[in-house]
Amino acid sequence: MRNHLVRGSAVWLAAFLGVLAWSGAAEAGTARTPGGSPAVSVESESGAAEIAAGFSFARYATVSPPSGWSFVAGNFSGDSRSDVVGYHPSNGSVWVGTNTGSAFSFARYATVSPPGGWSFVAGNFSGDYRADIVGYHPSNGSVWVGTNTGSAFSFSQYATVSPPGGWSFVAGDFAGDSRADIVGYHPSNGSLWQGTNTGSAFSFSQYATVSPPGGWSFVAGNFSGDYRADVAGYHPSNGSVWVGTNTGSAFSFARYATVSPPGGWSFVAGDFAGDSRSDIVGYHPSNGSLWEGTNTGSAFSFSQYATVSPPGGWSFVAGNYAGDYRADVVGYHPSNGSLWVGATVN
Repeated sequence: MRNHLVRGSAVWLAAFLGVLAWSGAAEAGTARTPGGSPAVSVESESGAAEIAAGFSFARYATVSPPSGWSFVAGNFSGDSRSDVVGYHPSNGSVWVGTNTGSAFSFARYATVSPPGGWSFVAGNFSGDYRADIVGYHPSNGSVWVGTNTGSAFSFSQYATVSPPGGWSFVAGDFAGDSRADIVGYHPSNGSLWQGTNTGSAFSFSQYATVSPPGGWSFVAGNFSGDYRADVAGYHPSNGSVWVGTNTGSAFSFARYATVSPPGGWSFVAGDFAGDSRSDIVGYHPSNGSLWEGTNTGSAFSFSQYATVSPPGGWSFVAGNYAGDYRADVVGYHPSNGSLWVGATVN
């Protein structure tokens, strides 16, 4: 639709986004290593976990304005390290932050219209060596693929979902054909739809219905260790965490963990253990604790990996920022616009 046209451009970093690599004294928005007695706990279906390993944090950027950003992770530059994409709803700008190994170097790749209201996921939708993005707007249910040209995102509409509002999406290679697909969840009826990427559109099939229908959050990853992506779902009513194994035509769910307190958690997925199966990391804002849940094949075995300060307000994305065989995290805090890479260490 014309009111949702997307235009892409590559420009030098302007006053709207200030980025700087930083090291030195801590301030509001500080990431620190594990310590203290946690006020929250996690338990897998096979028992409680112990503290081990951790995230080593370094500040990679500061964005301006400090608040209002959302970020996704992917290999946008096509090298061996993950980068980030940041979107700001004040002007619809979409920026790629290339990972230099010690900082994110940002360039503007697109401007979306209308500027506000978009949500994005990242994946290799074009099937080449660089990550792309998918944008969804709830005003008309349009879903757009932004193909990464190396200096801009070139957008094409791939789908329209109905009802138009209320959807959340995750991305992964659910079809197992080397191109990323999407899964959409709608809380009105708890339906999960897999949208296979045909190269020019998403072809949707219903893969599951969750109960209760509302309140779930999902992440995508290769939890079963085969060639198809799966999903993990968390519900705050009872703190249950479920893995939905992808059978090729449906998600078969099994409960992998219970977190306590049950509400308030956010999760990201990645291969933090380095063993070819996706794991999860959970963050709780009550005390800023970050817990890594290693995937045993039938449960998540949790260890506390870090405590961030201030404890509340963070959002995290996962990717291979260190360029080794284990996933890491990036944390963003809106109080000062800081972006921190938490590298996984033994």
